[in-house]
Amino acid sequence: MSLFVDLLGWAGAAALLYGYAMVSTSRTSGDGRPYQVINLAGAVALTVNSAWHAAWPSAILNVVWGVIGLVAIGRTVGARAGHGGGERPVSRLVELSHRITEGMVTYPGVPGPRLGVHLSREASREVYAPGTEFHIGSVELVANTGTYLDTPYHRYPQGPDLSQTPLESLADLPGLVVRAEGAPSVGLDRLAELDVRGRAVLLHTGWDRHFGTEAYFHGHPYLEPEAARWLAERGPALVGIDSLNIDDTPPRGERPAHTLLLGAGIPIVEHMTGLAALPGSGFRLHAAPPLLAGMGTFPVRAYAVVDG
Repeated sequence: MSLFVDLLGWAGAAALLYGYAMVSTSRTSGDGRPYQVINLAGAVALTVNSAWHAAWPSAILNVVWGVIGLVAIGRTVGARAGHGGGERPVSRLVELSHRITEGMVTYPGVPGPRLGVHLSREASREVYAPGTEFHIGSVELVANTGTYLDTPYHRYPQGPDLSQTPLESLADLPGLVVRAEGAPSVGLDRLAELDVRGRAVLLHTGWDRHFGTEAYFHGHPYLEPEAARWLAERGPALVGIDSLNIDDTPPRGERPAHTLLLGAGIPIVEHMTGLAALPGSGFRLHAAPPLLAGMGTFPVRAYAVVDG
């Protein structure tokens, strides 16, 4: 019996460590049912082990831990019952891209897009059966237009281009927002306590409020070089910013954030918007461009799925 209780204690400890690892790597939510079930099972096993060995402080602690797990499970059951008898709560979608329009200027010196018509509805009537018509448009634009994604090829000739960057770096990424509204730059002090590995780190400066005006091009916030180095060393999946550029933009500047992040294989999304509508975490980012070969940058329809 003693051997069984000891094994049960080890199993309980392993369950709690497994649950913690799952939450820490964003594979499950801290308030979700799977994590709470793991917690409850671990707490029960450790309570039995502690009581058998008369370790009463530990036993009482694990009883409390188990009660917390039971309450959390009860809440998730109640929440699901309130959303259609077992259906998951509805997630919220947040738009994070600027609208692309004829002639818009994203960056000084970069020409705006030209929208055209390859086949008009009127002309298509000569091609299809009576009552059937289509519009086929055309567009001429610089890749750095609107909200766009930079891949390593944008900075390095041997780096992966848009067609070689894996979807795992672009879509369904656990997100994290770094708040820096009103700051002239985003420094290491805003990042140092964060777990960024494998996450989409979005720098919220609030500068998107100037998009479409002359003010957007002058004095924009950026990521400081030491902060960029810190990120590059810690492996986020992607870094985004709602500003003109992730780097400071003096004439003939070195662009250290692009150099460090893209050099580490970390894609960058610039000119984002709507970050104020996101929670600090608890959402997933999608920012996949077309599968274009031989190009390092292209506009994306970036959006977030916020947990229900």
